[in-house]
Amino acid sequence: MQEKLSLTREYWGVKPPAGVYLPTAAEILKMCTADDKHPAALAFPSEAPVFWIKYGFAVEWNEVLAQAMAHRELLKLRSHARVPAIFYALEAGRKVYIVMEYIPGRSGSQILESSSEPAEREAVHRQVAFMVQELLRIPISPNARPAAIDGGKFTHLIFRDYRASRHYHNVDQLEQHFNLFMKMAKREPKIQGLSREPLVFSHPDIWPGNIIIGDDGRTTIIDFAGSSILPSSFVKYSLSSSKKDREYNLMTWVDLPCPDGIDNVKALWAISDPMIMGTASFARAGWRVPGYGNPVPEQVVS
Repeated sequence: MQEKLSLTREYWGVKPPAGVYLPTAAEILKMCTADDKHPAALAFPSEAPVFWIKYGFAVEWNEVLAQAMAHRELLKLRSHARVPAIFYALEAGRKVYIVMEYIPGRSGSQILESSSEPAEREAVHRQVAFMVQELLRIPISPNARPAAIDGGKFTHLIFRDYRASRHYHNVDQLEQHFNLFMKMAKREPKIQGLSREPLVFSHPDIWPGNIIIGDDGRTTIIDFAGSSILPSSFVKYSLSSSKKDREYNLMTWVDLPCPDGIDNVKALWAISDPMIMGTASFARAGWRVPGYGNPVPEQVVS
């Protein structure tokens, strides 16, 4: 008698190409045996692979929905950037398994490790900036809120543990929380007009390892874990936060929306150090802002 699978949830995405066999849930679980705390992956079939299967305890369901959204929306925009299609995903035993399109090529990091040619190195960094720019083009619903794509707490490198301490029903609550903590920490300038900034698709990890440059020269964006919907200043902060460690300033190649001259990145910089040192105090400040502990509304991203 065949053993019944215990799946927490499933996602059916893009149909595989005609004549291509998509492995079943049982076959996926049998193949994917690594039990490491870090994400694991394998190509399938092993010869002439069609699928890339990413899995593990560290893989989150938000990555499934975020990557599917980015793939869908960039196709609609006829972007020259690619996102691997997701064919199927499942969750079983607290592990998430994602069956996505296999993309041949080298990551930006691999190219940088093997090349000292300035022009080639600059080209890689320009492609990272292109990744950010194309994701900024994704239209976001005016009814969206600051959150992960699946509605969970948003992820951003301004936090020591990379994740917000609470849910936000709207941008005003986020602004109130940050400004209350800035008042406690005696930091200036305050955040102003955050709700007037456009909400954008925020990739949490802007670095060369998250692009693949194919043999055809096209850029593929990967690793959507932690992707969130956030006001545009948060993306600007991500671009500027590690520019000292980069050969090139990506800010010069990315056109960030800044309506009416609103720019809160200086305020985010002002709060970043106290937030890292006072994580618990920041979380407690959030308890005093409206919406804390209330039922979380559904995320509406597009």
